[in-house]
Amino acid sequence: MLRARLIDYEKIIIEEYEKPKISRSEVLIKTSFCGICGSDIAAYLGKNPFVRPPIVLGHEVSGIIEDIGESVRGLKKGDRVIVEPLKTCGKCYSCRIGNYNQCESLKIMGCQFDGAFCEAFVAQAERVYRIPDGLSLQVASLIEPLSVAVHAIRRGGVKADDNIVIIGDGPIGILTAAVAREVDANALVVGISDEKLRVAEFCGAKHVINIATEENVIKRVKEIFPKVDATFECVGHTAETLDLALKLTRMGGRVVVLGLFERAVPVEVSHIQGKELEVLGSRVYVSKDVKQAIKLAEKLSDCLQRLITKTFSLKDVEQAFKYIIENRDRVLKVLIKVD
Repeated sequence: MLRARLIDYEKIIIEEYEKPKISRSEVLIKTSFCGICGSDIAAYLGKNPFVRPPIVLGHEVSGIIEDIGESVRGLKKGDRVIVEPLKTCGKCYSCRIGNYNQCESLKIMGCQFDGAFCEAFVAQAERVYRIPDGLSLQVASLIEPLSVAVHAIRRGGVKADDNIVIIGDGPIGILTAAVAREVDANALVVGISDEKLRVAEFCGAKHVINIATEENVIKRVKEIFPKVDATFECVGHTAETLDLALKLTRMGGRVVVLGLFERAVPVEVSHIQGKELEVLGSRVYVSKDVKQAIKLAEKLSDCLQRLITKTFSLKDVEQAFKYIIENRDRVLKVLIKVD
């Protein structure tokens, strides 16, 4: 069997590996599609503090069950599935109260253990979900990032008629806008690419602003939304976007941070204290978010399809990474087709 393995920063090789064996509670999944996440790109470039080579990247995966363990119930060979790519201890306080995404020893597929840029992989049956018959395996690979957006909207307490600003026009930002529309909230997406912002509008954003061409973003946002109930930071890396989120959000509002920060950044605490802001982290998802995302995926199928920019074969994984890096302004989601 073949897999794409990151053996050093900016170096991926295609290598053979033995077909994985499963335990009683596991399933063997033949990979169909696996999306390249922004965190995968960061790992490839050595900018993801949670990933170190050598490792097989990839966690946004869909596939078909090839084998099941003796004690597995509710799944069978041939089922079309997606995977919740988490390993948790089940013993810490967060796990015991159901917030296992906050597990003290959380491990994420493709980050702390080998991922799905391979022909087949093993998963715990409890983390495997069947997908609707009407949903393609290609689109289903985007259920994982959609789950991130579902969790973020829930974390932010977004409700009908709320005005929210989403900073970032990548897949997570756009999907957050799509989920906001499903709860009848009003979303404004701030980004840097007209092409991506058009997709954001297609997927549910009521308003968009290109920060690269707008002279005064804060003034423009306040013209559209005099009151911003919640702001979602979906970029990470720099202080500027977090600072913008704090400035935009109304008194007593909420700032939800989804972006990855590989180093410490300065924060203007006076905005938090003076406006009584709630600043909330949003870390992956839990089962109820994934189940909701699966239900939404059929309804949002056209949106999810629009996010897919290009598809590469497994043998061309490194080419796919370089394509994303060289075309950041227009690339949304690149998939690796394995089957």
